[in-house]
Amino acid sequence: MREKEEAGRRKGELYMGCLGNILWFLFGGAISGLSWCLTGCLWCITIVGIPVGVQCFKLASLSFFPFGKEVIYGGGKTAEQIIEILEKEKEKICIYLIVDTLLYLQKGGRLSTTGMVVGSALNLKPILSVRYGEVRVAGLARGQKSAWDKVLKTIEKDGGMDKTRGYNLGFTGKKECVSGFEAFIKEHFDAEYKKTVPVGSVIGVHVGPGANAVAVFLN
Repeated sequence: MREKEEAGRRKGELYMGCLGNILWFLFGGAISGLSWCLTGCLWCITIVGIPVGVQCFKLASLSFFPFGKEVIYGGGKTAEQIIEILEKEKEKICIYLIVDTLLYLQKGGRLSTTGMVVGSALNLKPILSVRYGEVRVAGLARGQKSAWDKVLKTIEKDGGMDKTRGYNLGFTGKKECVSGFEAFIKEHFDAEYKKTVPVGSVIGVHVGPGANAVAVFLN
């Protein structure tokens, strides 16, 4: 008895779906489907847009005859999920920056005049880290090469770099100032180099020109 009722229900849904598709096609579905077909063709012409074009053809089929079809969620993320993921990823990002000159730290009131004079005479290079939106002094080294080594040790101390994510380099002033640091990092980092970009002006105005930076994802 139940099997007959189920068969009758399915037959009724089939008839209603066919009727709905016919009416839909005549009163707008045809135009909508053809529009998606045209869009898909245009995307496919670009070659690189073929994956998008294929999705357009799928939408065209759905636009022609939508009744009786099931749209399966493909596992993409909602806006809320994307924001949550980005917030978690943001916590892993850390920028390590080597200050080349103490003059701008002194001008910004972050270092006394005496400290600037003595530090410059000793060729001291402060190492700053930027994480969670906060800037802290991660270390101090004497000379540029010692500062480069200190950056590596500081990264390991902070948990080590996630080598699967790669890294970016940064600089203030002229890009040429980062060439030596870039060669050093590429030699010691077993990870993919992404790109070299200027450090943002918010940090740049405080540290002055000649600063080197590396941005990594920490474990």
